[in-house]
Amino acid sequence: IWGWTSAGKKRGQGGHEYAIVGHNSGIAFVRVTDPTQPVYLGTIPTINPDTQRNWWWDMKTYGNYVYFVSEVSNTGVGIFDLSVLDAMDSAPENGLLEVDNRYLGNGLVAAHNISINEDTGFAYLTGVTKDEDTGFEDGGMVILELKADPLSPVEVGQIPGDTHDAHIVTYNGPDTDYATKGKGKKSTEIAFVFNGGDLKISIYDVTNKNDIKLISEKGYVGTSYTHQGWVTEDQRFMIMGDEEDELFGLSDPQNSELPDTARTYVWNIQDLDNPHVVSTFDSPAASIDHNLFTRVDTATGREFVYQANYTAGIRVTELKRKGDVGPDQIAWLEEVAHMDTEPRIPNLNMNFNYNIWAGPWGVYPFLDSGTILASDGLNGLVLMKLELPE
Repeated sequence: IWGWTSAGKKRGQGGHEYAIVGHNSGIAFVRVTDPTQPVYLGTIPTINPDTQRNWWWDMKTYGNYVYFVSEVSNTGVGIFDLSVLDAMDSAPENGLLEVDNRYLGNGLVAAHNISINEDTGFAYLTGVTKDEDTGFEDGGMVILELKADPLSPVEVGQIPGDTHDAHIVTYNGPDTDYATKGKGKKSTEIAFVFNGGDLKISIYDVTNKNDIKLISEKGYVGTSYTHQGWVTEDQRFMIMGDEEDELFGLSDPQNSELPDTARTYVWNIQDLDNPHVVSTFDSPAASIDHNLFTRVDTATGREFVYQANYTAGIRVTELKRKGDVGPDQIAWLEEVAHMDTEPRIPNLNMNFNYNIWAGPWGVYPFLDSGTILASDGLNGLVLMKLELPE
């Protein structure tokens, strides 16, 4: 799931907020300006309705466009102009919308995830599959330039290896080796890559797409499947989830390094050459953790982590810090709220008699209105708002 705000909304000049939702038939668009009365506007259908992999979607926005990927062969990168949504009152009679373009360049077949740095106009595809005759190692990363022509991306770089997900930032963090210096100097672009079955994170300087530099790679105690993460707003910490550590903790309870509930890892990344885990948070609810994102509350300055934790629903933790700024600073998480969007499945323990991958896969907390979007595999689109006591 992802969200998008049309022009004018931020300053009260009109415009609308939207949810972009992957489901087993394609990509759906829902106006959520009034979250109590969402308006469904249609679906871009999948390329192949007969494959189970239609469940796996990822999408990000750049300007007025959404770019989406799937593991379904020949999905490539679908591109849709979101600006048409404001003029729509309802879905077309047949419920279907059409892509404006579909990128399948350089033998691209499919990808598992897409990340976009909206500052620079580059998209990063992870878990990529290409035609065999390209010589591309499946699972690697492909970088596309969007800026020159958003409807016609161009491949400009690759990163080999097992790449599952990534967070790409224009670097403004504390590491002076990589901070942008001097008037007119090109901003440094840093990719934080989560390597899935390779059981590690990797940090790259991707400023020059023709000369990508590996800064560091690091494993961690309890690795099972290095899934996804997000960098804090000040780029001093990274919050990360491992999708299968608690699953293997359940099946191998004698291994003290593995948890039996969802575990979240807090990394100190203030020295990009030496990222390291400074704390872990084990959820009180037994579930597998999936995607997470951080956001600072502008009114209070508090930083929250929004997590989609499958059968345990949406969990919200607050990032706390202690110590002077630098590689020795510590941080930890404390849970402040949750909504179980799949209450039919108990969270006292993970039971293989239930579908432990049911519940929300994604969450989107970045709409200015405060509406939080979640995509639940059995219950559809869920809209909520975080209200904390003073």
